[in-house]
Amino acid sequence: MISIAWLSISSCEKKDPVIDQIDMSAALMNKKWVLITQTREPAVDLDADGTPDQDVYAHRADCMKDDFIVFKEQEVFEGNAGVIKCYEEPQTTMATWVLDAKNAKVSVTDAAKNVKTWEILELSNTLLKVKYVWATGYNQNITLTDVLTFEAR
Repeated sequence: MISIAWLSISSCEKKDPVIDQIDMSAALMNKKWVLITQTREPAVDLDADGTPDQDVYAHRADCMKDDFIVFKEQEVFEGNAGVIKCYEEPQTTMATWVLDAKNAKVSVTDAAKNVKTWEILELSNTLLKVKYVWATGYNQNITLTDVLTFEAR
């Protein structure tokens, strides 16, 4: 009787919920990630109309809106120019990619050894949202923060 009472009590205890953590690499890999939004802080006048622009994506040329990136196996990264070209450019550019130990950042290194590191703000099987902090240089030395959202297609 006591063992039945113990089973009843222990089965009513609240347990910590199991947190489903997606495999970050698997969620990133082998999808065509197309940029769907890009914002910038502080806002910068992108079209020389005297008004600072926060929505960078709205100022992208149509020929850039079909470009996509692919995180491939063995840390291979592909940038693809899409169907519509802005100018004579290679269809693909190759680089390498790596996740940091905490799966919080992804770094892409191009052939010239330039590294771009994106902080992962959100990642699912269909959406990738990252933050990229960079300095303009050009005698201004302004630090800008871009938030980019990609959709898997």
